[in-house]
Amino acid sequence: MRKSQVIIILLILGMVVSGFSDPDINHNYAGDYNLFEIERSRDADVVMYDVNLDSSGNLDAAKPISIYWKKHTESGRLAAITSIQKKFGYGIKIQDLRENTVDFEIVSYKDQVFQLRKTFGGRYRVFTSSQGKEIEVTSLYIKFEDDSFWFPTVSRVEVQGIDTDRGSQVSETITAFTK
Repeated sequence: MRKSQVIIILLILGMVVSGFSDPDINHNYAGDYNLFEIERSRDADVVMYDVNLDSSGNLDAAKPISIYWKKHTESGRLAAITSIQKKFGYGIKIQDLRENTVDFEIVSYKDQVFQLRKTFGGRYRVFTSSQGKEIEVTSLYIKFEDDSFWFPTVSRVEVQGIDTDRGSQVSETITAFTK
């Protein structure tokens, strides 16, 4: 095989493989950009959710939230989530987009509405309702019961955050899921 044929094959393979990932990783640093993360029982890697802002400091209407992996199993390397993960697992579906506010759901957790909004302190945070209280979401934890890639069995999801009325840490465990 000639060198030019090998190069063409490698280029084609690169395009095919990149079609399975979302190349737009938000390389924000830790701080006010980070909204929350999803930890999982499978390994130490986490899915990160960051706010995307325009040059004026307002929500980027085209893509208000950036989602990517923080691979603790690979020295903290950042990586794109794949299109499949975005569509069936960790992606979001925007329900409503207004100035500095976005209502959304996580595609695999459709029974819960989350709201990204600017707080009085000028920071963006994510909120949800739990047992009649408003919660500022800090993390979610997913407990998998098997190693299935396509149809994993989830035994529970824990939502952790801060009760906005009391300022206290709260944790809610959800064990019933609709299919």
